[in-house]
Amino acid sequence: LAAWAGGHQGVLLCMPTRTGQTFTAAQILKRAGATWAVMAHTRSIVDQLAGAMRAAGLDVGDAKSSAPVRVDTVQTKWRGDAPDYVLVDEAHRVQSASYRRLLQERWPHARRLLLTATPDDRSDGQTFAGLASHLCRPIAVDEAIRRGYLVPPRYFVAEGARLDQLRRGRSEDGYTAASQREAFKGLRGNILRAWERHCQGRYTAVFACGIEEA
Repeated sequence: LAAWAGGHQGVLLCMPTRTGQTFTAAQILKRAGATWAVMAHTRSIVDQLAGAMRAAGLDVGDAKSSAPVRVDTVQTKWRGDAPDYVLVDEAHRVQSASYRRLLQERWPHARRLLLTATPDDRSDGQTFAGLASHLCRPIAVDEAIRRGYLVPPRYFVAEGARLDQLRRGRSEDGYTAASQREAFKGLRGNILRAWERHCQGRYTAVFACGIEEA
């Protein structure tokens, strides 16, 4: 809110996974008021966002409604007047044509709130170029662990990984996708066996280097 008041049109809110990013966003909407277009690229994320907004007491509808908070997929045909604010979840995807068409061509004057746990996965550092000028990072992973929001991780490194090939990207906590592919290409075929040994019977999140690896 202070960043918008200070003249920034686009704000990037970056919080680690499972530290309350969606809840925080809902509270921002509640305090900001006005009209919002809230979007993501998949229906499951949209449903989660809509649930969080309703739980915060907001009046929520879809892209075709006249509700002050409209929540829908970016691919949907959005009707009505331009919103005062736009929220994008999984915002590291904002360089796609569908997002650009809405954010820069149709609603160029709307203030933006971009949410992501991975602030820049492009080696050229241009993921949010022209869309956000202020980074808000209220909590880091190590602080979330100290406060008890996240469990301390246990690390297992499988044979075949070449960690010396990892190269830092422009974000402070990420490696370039190209170096990840090179470092971990020897692990293909071993991931399932490692999961069976260490994680079977547990809920598991898998972070892949890209679509091919996933």
